[in-house]
Amino acid sequence: MKAVDSLLPALRRFFTPIQSRFNSASAGLTQQETVKLLYKQVHDARTIATPSDLATIKLEPRKMADSLARVTVRLSGSGEERRRYLTAKGTVRMGRLLEDLDHYAVWLCYLHNRSDVTKLDSPPSLPRSIVTGCVDRIGYHGVHLGDRDLILEGHVSWVGRSSMETTIRVFQDAGDQSLKQVLKANFVLVSRDANDLNSVMPVHPLTTTTPEEAAIMHQGAEANRERKYKEKRSLLKVPPTPDEWKALHQIFLSNLNQTNSGNYTVSLRPGQKWMKNTEMRNTELCFPEFQNIYGKVFGGFLMREAVELAFICAKYFSKGSVSLVSTDDILFREAVNIGDLIQFTARVTYTEKNFMQIRVYAETCDEEFQQTKMTNEFSFTFSADDSREVHQVVPDDYGAGMLYLSGKRNFEKVKRFCIDC
Repeated sequence: MKAVDSLLPALRRFFTPIQSRFNSASAGLTQQETVKLLYKQVHDARTIATPSDLATIKLEPRKMADSLARVTVRLSGSGEERRRYLTAKGTVRMGRLLEDLDHYAVWLCYLHNRSDVTKLDSPPSLPRSIVTGCVDRIGYHGVHLGDRDLILEGHVSWVGRSSMETTIRVFQDAGDQSLKQVLKANFVLVSRDANDLNSVMPVHPLTTTTPEEAAIMHQGAEANRERKYKEKRSLLKVPPTPDEWKALHQIFLSNLNQTNSGNYTVSLRPGQKWMKNTEMRNTELCFPEFQNIYGKVFGGFLMREAVELAFICAKYFSKGSVSLVSTDDILFREAVNIGDLIQFTARVTYTEKNFMQIRVYAETCDEEFQQTKMTNEFSFTFSADDSREVHQVVPDDYGAGMLYLSGKRNFEKVKRFCIDC
């Protein structure tokens, strides 16, 4: 087993021009050290008063190199900490890695907004609380081995007025003195006033210094436009397209049977399953151990619970081993409070060949059981191993039909970015 330090020369060769300009202050940290520094940033932010003339303040532009950082998750050793990351097969537990990515994305945004970018522990330039707004996309590439260090590398790649996108890559020793990229993620985070979380806090603009950086920032802007366009096209707001109506109607017709008496019934054909019969649920009580740096339930914990329920759902549906291909459109709609009951509901919403779309919703209930609300949405793409085809999932009512179409839309996007079809 090889620690990551011996691989740094290969790492530098592997990085693109953006990825190679590490400053000494932000290189070589472990995940635990990063979390400690993150807590310090949050504490320092709360000691800064909100300026009365906030609208007139001009913030200095930042470069991508100012937030560029490398963090190591140590898996090459032994002990209880490594065991937390392991599956029964000895691979990396994706839920644990999602927790680390959530911390890391927030950390990158604090680096971008330091008052002095030459000092790693410099306080924020304004009283900011940075929270995860959504996860745009996480693409997974191959198996993550549980006995080799993971290297997290990322930077702020696009900014709006109070929102930021981070681009994160995860590398691992390929076993031949080279490093393999095993994951790429895009998180979108929001800056709020540390003294009033209902108000946004502006962030430093982002400037580019090379054509490569300009291309990265352009991709971030395009992704922001795509998110807004998708929100406008949401099936919760507008009807399906004519082609989508036609696809649903064809499913209905293909399962329609006429009885001897002339009546019609709808039944499944071989190789099909009703969507309602794919549902799985898990309920958790939110204890203080799940608390984040702001006193709410940690978003990484919610992602871990969701992906692990989705994994069980996909495995049970396909009756065999599965692999996680992509995580998309994770939305954090409401904060979850310590003491809440939270229920995760997973369904298979769309299938194609050996691929499955799993949709997970999280709903909370307060301690008095008086109020429930939907807090999070998650979308995962799994593949059945050995390329075995899975059952076709069939919507059983109108709401399920909308989930089916939403899953189909998401899978089309996943095919463009993550799957060679």
